[in-house]
Amino acid sequence: MEIPDECFRNGGHLKPIRWQARQFLLVILVMGGLAICLRAQDNNPKGLNVWTLRSLPDNLKYVQDLGVNIIRVEVPWEQVEPNPNQFDWTKVDSVVETARANHIQVLFTLRSVSSWGTKVQAQPQDLLHHASLPKSMADWERFARSLVARFKGQGVSYEIENEVNANFWAGSREDYLELLQASYRVIKSEDPEARVLSSAMACGILFDQKTPMAQGRFRESSDEWLRPILATHAFDVVSVHDYYFPSGPPVNGWTFSSYLRHTAALMEQAGVKGRPIWITETGYLSRPVRAGSRIDGGSPDKQAAWLTEAYRQAKEFGVERTFWLFLRDTGNPGYFDAMGLMDVQNAPRPAWRAYQSIAKN
Repeated sequence: MEIPDECFRNGGHLKPIRWQARQFLLVILVMGGLAICLRAQDNNPKGLNVWTLRSLPDNLKYVQDLGVNIIRVEVPWEQVEPNPNQFDWTKVDSVVETARANHIQVLFTLRSVSSWGTKVQAQPQDLLHHASLPKSMADWERFARSLVARFKGQGVSYEIENEVNANFWAGSREDYLELLQASYRVIKSEDPEARVLSSAMACGILFDQKTPMAQGRFRESSDEWLRPILATHAFDVVSVHDYYFPSGPPVNGWTFSSYLRHTAALMEQAGVKGRPIWITETGYLSRPVRAGSRIDGGSPDKQAAWLTEAYRQAKEFGVERTFWLFLRDTGNPGYFDAMGLMDVQNAPRPAWRAYQSIAKN
């Protein structure tokens, strides 16, 4: 970009402008434009789970068409460091490079899953479940430090584990607290600007607690994990998974917004009231599915309506980012498997258009 001398005329005569001054003005203009761009991105709440490290490059055109601002992808330790001190950066590099080239931010969910480094050995066919405490925290810290150093200054955020109160985590609560605090310390020492998220709780949409007593026991079982996690203060953002319905009926005594209010109340008790909330998973049924004694009567139109209302409520609550669960259906018969914005044949549902229409904050 060249700044013409005509911009600096004085009384009909050109005043000489030194090259350094021109460069300084150019930097100001570029940085101003960059700041405007970043503010626009920060005001966009639309996140999407792409799950595996190969999914973004394969689905980039869909992600772009939806106007997604940030993607969430799981990073099992095993896939980056399959053997001690032997790193394979191919997949994570591809994700970050593709995302940055298309102005998309990245949230890596770090999973302590390894065939050699964890107390519970990883199963090659299932790298998303049964994470556990590293045998040596120094090995995990080397992995985390290497990953963060590689992407320092590139706007990558890091979530430490996934639904540790469910079968994604095979260790104890104390094991997770140790992992969270060690990870936070390493990440922030390597990149102070990186944002670290604590693990979300499994919200329990599959359960069917009918009585107030049963609902209270269920709530306390989740809070027994979340309270000590929040008490560590070892995070910058609180991660939440919220599949409850935004317009009823309540499930386990909760709706989409009341579950957020409950989380916020626990945050206030822990002294972290001002920290942001990201809903890193939400989604709704496009078909009727049974859960316990109830049948959740999903349909394509209901899915779109629930999506629109949930994003509206999240915005009103002050949630910074809300990540939809699936881009497309999985083809399996489970509760979550038909929550895609499109079906297995890549045919968009009404929820696709509803997601596209979500406005920036």
